[in-house]
Amino acid sequence: MRRLRCSSLFVFSSPLSRVSSTAFKKPRWIKLPRNKNGIHCFPIQSTRSSLHRPLLIEVSCKLHSVVGTTVAFLLCISCAWSFTSDQSLVLEAWRYVDKYYVDQSIHPSWLQLRQKIIRQVNHQNSHALIREMLSKLDDPYTRLLEPEEYQSLKATATGQLVGIGIQMAPKIENNKVLVTFVYPQSPAAIADIRKGDAIVAIDHVPVAQEKSVEKVAMHIRGEKNTNVHITLERNGKWLEKDIQRQDYVLKTVEDQILDGNIGYLRIRSFDWNTVDEVRQVLSHWKQQHVDCCILDLRDNAGGYFPAGVGVASLFLPSNKVVVYTVDHRGIEETYYATPSGGIFTDGCVMILVNEHTASASELVTAALHEQRGALILGKKTFGKGVVQRVFPLSDGSGIAVTMMKYLTPSHMDIHKKGIEVDKNASCTVNDSLQCTPFISNQDWCFSTCTMDDKSASRE
Repeated sequence: MRRLRCSSLFVFSSPLSRVSSTAFKKPRWIKLPRNKNGIHCFPIQSTRSSLHRPLLIEVSCKLHSVVGTTVAFLLCISCAWSFTSDQSLVLEAWRYVDKYYVDQSIHPSWLQLRQKIIRQVNHQNSHALIREMLSKLDDPYTRLLEPEEYQSLKATATGQLVGIGIQMAPKIENNKVLVTFVYPQSPAAIADIRKGDAIVAIDHVPVAQEKSVEKVAMHIRGEKNTNVHITLERNGKWLEKDIQRQDYVLKTVEDQILDGNIGYLRIRSFDWNTVDEVRQVLSHWKQQHVDCCILDLRDNAGGYFPAGVGVASLFLPSNKVVVYTVDHRGIEETYYATPSGGIFTDGCVMILVNEHTASASELVTAALHEQRGALILGKKTFGKGVVQRVFPLSDGSGIAVTMMKYLTPSHMDIHKKGIEVDKNASCTVNDSLQCTPFISNQDWCFSTCTMDDKSASRE
């Protein structure tokens, strides 16, 4: 006895013969009764002999050959569940998480959630249901990106933007997001937006309604020569600014050579151009015999993961471990410095960090500290030790999925912990050379690096 479960009204049944077509009887159409759930089901008993079997054709009309001599063209109503475009979109997002999410302990609850969410989908709520689904992961980095946000994120990675020329802190705090840098001669600079201002609303929409800093950035960006209204808080007072958006290429690196052959290198973010920019600076320093480097990563929220690996490699000898990653399968991968070796591998390195130093910036900080004894000054870092991959969805939106975590060369997990500093310093970013009164001469620079032999071995 075989029970066939089908939503179609009819099932085609025909006896089969192993030997020839002469054994075929006239086909029978069997009308199936409904069960208590309204689904057509019927137990079909094989007749005559074990050579006779019911034949069920599903999904589409197909040509079937029997014993190589008889071909039957059978038409039936599809038994498969045909998903709507909105249901397919939700399933796309579900599958990316199911396949790539770093924490595979989400199964089998993730499978159960799929069944629940699919039943609720209509043409108006697919994005809301995707967000609800992702919220179960309790991971702010795995998130849905609206089409505009997805395009904005891609533009940020390439360094080519249309906006007002500011950088912001990596997260929203107290319903505000802090401006951490204003690019010189940018629309924001012309409008007198300053570092330390807190953005309260964009086009009169409160920042409190946004789910992420990426959303805030998306609303600030837009088409060239259009205006955006920014509400700021500065020293307890609210300011209103109308600013015209302009296109610009994001320069992520700035540098200068100080007295005593001390080089100062500021990296504001990591994008596709950052490694080449840093390489040019270090190559120039090598020609100028710079012996000590102050690497400023304060307010650097990270960015493109391979750029972080590439920048760290420029400071390390050949084949030194830069970082380990562990993916959703539990497979560990090792990233090494380039076989040819870095450029600035012999001089002294000090790294300036603060509570907004995150992700790729922390990767660089940990690698240089553990592999060459670089001294860390400032405040404990943010603590983001996971990496996302962004996938496109069929409606033009995207989904960022946390697909691996990274570990420092000593296998330390910094996620939600941050990196401790060797020496606390509370100066502002604009006063980077005044963090402590002694970053002013080469002798102190070298003596500090020598002292760091002890700190480099701490757990």
